[in-house]
Amino acid sequence: MDGDTVTVSLHVFAGIDVGVTIGGNPPNRVEAAIPVLEIIVEGVATGEHPVEISDVVGHSETASVTVAAPGSVGRELPEWLKTWVAGLEAGEVEFPPQSITEYQSQGETVYYVVHQCCDQFSDLLDAAGELIGHPDGGITGRGDGFTKFSPSELKGEEIWPGR
Repeated sequence: MDGDTVTVSLHVFAGIDVGVTIGGNPPNRVEAAIPVLEIIVEGVATGEHPVEISDVVGHSETASVTVAAPGSVGRELPEWLKTWVAGLEAGEVEFPPQSITEYQSQGETVYYVVHQCCDQFSDLLDAAGELIGHPDGGITGRGDGFTKFSPSELKGEEIWPGR
């Protein structure tokens, strides 16, 4: 998987005619370099989808693939964050943040939420989604003056890129 593109690789030992669908969607292209067929489906929505592989003789296999929300890259996000990101993706949040980025800070997972505009505090949330503080933003740009966190010194993984 690469973002919303799913590639099904089939190892074959002779030329065969197979069909693959993901969530009922046919492939966008097939790259055949025997003994490996690469069946590519692009634009797969976030969530779990059935994968169905069948050949002309009538053999079939099924599996499933889960396309993660943007930035989650194959790991499981906390339930509260999955719900929030799903709402953001669906456009259900009136004032979405500019970005949500996950960091490891002082041995803990934290989420740094940068808001869209104008003297708003950025939020720092713990792994449970509880507000830790405001490391920056506000009228002075220095946050609440108590929360010590500097994203420029850490490598983060973007969970929500904003719109």
